[in-house]
Amino acid sequence: MDEHKYVSLFCGHCGHVIHVPQYCGNRFCHICGQARSRRLLRRVGSVTKQIQPRNPYSFKFLTLTVPRETDLKGTIDALLQSFRRFRQRAYWKKNVRGGAYFIEFKHSPNGWNPHLHVVLESRYMPVKAIRTHWEAVSPGKIVDIRRIPIGAAVRYAAKYCTKLDLPPVLQQQASDALKNRRLFTFFGQWSKVQPATDADKITCSDCGQRCWIFNPYSSFNQWIEHKTSEWVDVPDRPPPKKYPRDLQGRLSF
Repeated sequence: MDEHKYVSLFCGHCGHVIHVPQYCGNRFCHICGQARSRRLLRRVGSVTKQIQPRNPYSFKFLTLTVPRETDLKGTIDALLQSFRRFRQRAYWKKNVRGGAYFIEFKHSPNGWNPHLHVVLESRYMPVKAIRTHWEAVSPGKIVDIRRIPIGAAVRYAAKYCTKLDLPPVLQQQASDALKNRRLFTFFGQWSKVQPATDADKITCSDCGQRCWIFNPYSSFNQWIEHKTSEWVDVPDRPPPKKYPRDLQGRLSF
């Protein structure tokens, strides 16, 4: 915690203090990556709980790849363009209602290997048929699809979407390629579902309230001395960098 910037929030009801990490802007930060993964789990989990597939639809987990290249940005662009063309095909529209995709990439001496992990709500689609359509719109050949519990699919995708453990020599190249780019996106009918806001609210572990005050510290000294601090996940929107001078700055998550 000492190696990462954070702010302290105080419960407006009982004075309990928690430490919330601030985004540092580094995609390879371990602390920010863990928080990002948890937010993805909550967001996608919230959407999937609102969707109840009916026969012949069910949840699937699809993986699509393209050949390795030395240009990461160009390879990711080609991967996403190919997936966009795939979703425009009649076969896809007939069988898929919606889903969410996550971008993962790995590096080897032969170059970068980006691929898509896709959580789907779809009819039965044979892997041979998917491979045929994927090869028609992309240079990729490796395809995998399986029916697994939706919770496992979401956890796996969120884990690898935020697993950017590259050596420092490659981090700048990857950062440049990922600038202003989302690694996760809903599509189809899933993009119309609103995630439940209650999933992102932080509740005080002492009193159960959700009203948080940030700064000044002096007003809460009498409480802080008797409270045990805890480390919690970062909310969807971090506290602003400029803090109010009085106690009117309140955060209700």
